[in-house]
Amino acid sequence: MDTRLRTSFVPKKTLVARGAIQGGSNVINPFLSLGIIIFFMTSALAGGAFLYKALLQKQIVGEKAELIKARAAFQEQTVMEWKRRDNRIKVANELLGIHKVVSPIFSILETATLRTTRFVDLQFTSADDGTLTLGMKGEGLSYTSVALLSDSFNEQKGIKNPVFSNLSLSPKGGVQFSFTGSLDPSVVSYKESLNPSMGETVGF
Repeated sequence: MDTRLRTSFVPKKTLVARGAIQGGSNVINPFLSLGIIIFFMTSALAGGAFLYKALLQKQIVGEKAELIKARAAFQEQTVMEWKRRDNRIKVANELLGIHKVVSPIFSILETATLRTTRFVDLQFTSADDGTLTLGMKGEGLSYTSVALLSDSFNEQKGIKNPVFSNLSLSPKGGVQFSFTGSLDPSVVSYKESLNPSMGETVGF
């Protein structure tokens, strides 16, 4: 009787096959690795683009706020400048309104005075109420000359209520007289003197 123990074993072919299978499970798929790399790169690019977009939006909001602030400051400065100019114009108009010139009076006298008459004295007064009075003394060759002078002054629109008085003979044989009359305020107004139509107003 054979008393030796018989041992069982796995065939070598089977062992080799299993080892081959176990060794094959450790091989990394190159396509899978490439896909993972592309995924992380895409995620990084997407994150960077998001952050860049947020940064741009923040800059746009900041620049828009600065633009609105600058526009408001510019408008305020412009309004203040126009107000200052308006005040200057108002002051200038007020000064022009009260400023008086006497040159137009001489123009009227030159137009109205006849060759046969002359004036030897002139006084110009302005009352507090704005009334302007012209007083003069003159001489004429005759009473007729003084009468014609009176008609000439009555035709002048710049002189109101002309009155010739105190007529008397002069030592040289002429006629002496006094004159008084009120002036239209526009005659001595510097502002009106700048108006081209002033000549029609005062009658010369």
